[in-house]
Amino acid sequence: MLASCALVVAGYQVGTGRWHATPVMSGSMRPAMQPGDVVVTQRVPVSDLHVRDVVVFYPPGQGQHLTVHRIVKLTVRGGTTSISTWGDANPVIDPPVSSIRGTTAYRVVRIIPLIGYPAIRLQSGNRGLMAIGLGALLLIAAAVTVVRPATAAADPVPAAPWGRSPWLSGRFRRFPGR
Repeated sequence: MLASCALVVAGYQVGTGRWHATPVMSGSMRPAMQPGDVVVTQRVPVSDLHVRDVVVFYPPGQGQHLTVHRIVKLTVRGGTTSISTWGDANPVIDPPVSSIRGTTAYRVVRIIPLIGYPAIRLQSGNRGLMAIGLGALLLIAAAVTVVRPATAAADPVPAAPWGRSPWLSGRFRRFPGR
């Protein structure tokens, strides 16, 4: 029940654009983030960003390639916020981002290990191998469903030898002396 409530809340947050899930594609943020991890980011006002926050952004001049790096320098001049970032495992600081466009940015709030590998496989062009693996997985699941014998539903609460238990019905007090 708790897990389903958490999924509903997470789905709402993603649907409204407040959270995003981004796969980590390189090892530039090792050891904190490995290739194949997924970072969950939260949309925050640019004014809430601080040095040492890890953000997801489009670096200037690199098109539609998202980068997940740590802020190492942040300046605000005349209402314009500029940042410099650094991948934890990189030997040098990234080229400066001239300014952050818009009023919000995406800050990393959670890291989910290993579930981003399909995205890495798709980007590297191994679509055929991934399709074969997914097909094999679906065939195995179908075979297990067909071959598995049907089982009778078990009674979740076994009855007492004399019938329904008075302890389960609530007729007895737990502490009769009180």
